[in-house]
Amino acid sequence: MTYRSPPAGHPYSTTDLCRYFGLSTRTLRYYGAIELLPAFRRGEARFYSAADRDRLREILRLKRFGFTLQEIRELLILADRHDAPGYAARFERAAAAHLEAMRDRLAELQHVIPALEAERAANARRDAA
Repeated sequence: MTYRSPPAGHPYSTTDLCRYFGLSTRTLRYYGAIELLPAFRRGEARFYSAADRDRLREILRLKRFGFTLQEIRELLILADRHDAPGYAARFERAAAAHLEAMRDRLAELQHVIPALEAERAANARRDAA
C-alpha cells in the first residue's frame, strides 16, 4: 500500500470520514487496503485530506449507481490520469450495463410485488377466519 505525506491544513481522521459518510471503519480500511482511498499514517492512526474526502464521495456515488469496486478503481485511475475521454467512455459502458440490469430487476419486481401483496392479503384473511 502507498502512504502519502500528510495533507496541508486540517486532516480528517478515519472517525471523521466514517461519521460524515455513515461508514464503518472496516469499510474505510478496506478501501485503503485495495488502494481506492490510501491514507497517510501517524502511528496507528490514518488521516485523509479534503481531496480524499471528495474521492470517497465519488466512490460512494458510483457504488450507489451499482458500480463494482473494480469498475470504480478503473474510473478513478482514468480520472487521476486526467483522461476525460477514457473516463467518459468507461463510465458510459458501465452505466449502460447497470441501467439494463436495473431495468430488468425493476420489470421483475413489478411482477413479483403484486403476487406478494396477494399472498399477504390471503394470509391475513386466513388468520382472520
